[in-house]
Amino acid sequence: MVDFDDTLARWQASLSPQVPRTAVAQFLSEDGAALREAFDHASRTVRERRAARAFHGWLDRQALAGRDFDDAQLHWLDLMRQDITAIGELSLDRLNHGPFLARGGEDKAVRLFGRRTLGEVVASLNATLASMATACGGTCGVKVGGCGCSGSGKPKSVETAGSTTLEPGEYEALELTVGREVEA
Repeated sequence: MVDFDDTLARWQASLSPQVPRTAVAQFLSEDGAALREAFDHASRTVRERRAARAFHGWLDRQALAGRDFDDAQLHWLDLMRQDITAIGELSLDRLNHGPFLARGGEDKAVRLFGRRTLGEVVASLNATLASMATACGGTCGVKVGGCGCSGSGKPKSVETAGSTTLEPGEYEALELTVGREVEA
């Protein structure tokens, strides 16, 4: 996930020297908490959308391979997707905690999927949802929410082609402009 403090620091560094730093400090003291909350919400929303797209693609690939799931299995798969999206990875041990335990835990999951199939499903879901979470495959250390480094392992600079605006897809977690309109 893109870090709020890093994004804020990049935004401050990109400001024109003519912008009074006292005005920036006042803005952040008055609206910083709301800005952080909006940033966190946007990050979660983007991560959830990416996970939903990846999950539906995974289901489509499973159907093409001849693997169909019934309603009970689809419900469990959706719970697994939500858990992986929230914490980054699902283990079989985790099926005996939280929302899984309330629905019968690992024993119920084994009855629904079969021991071997359950392990394969969890591993496949982990691989699918983790691979969509970062552009670099994890070399930059960001596990959930997208790193924006596009495979280099290093985050991209905010300044691109002499502009201080973010290019689409570079830092998808936040689409926010403060104090001015972004030129197209």
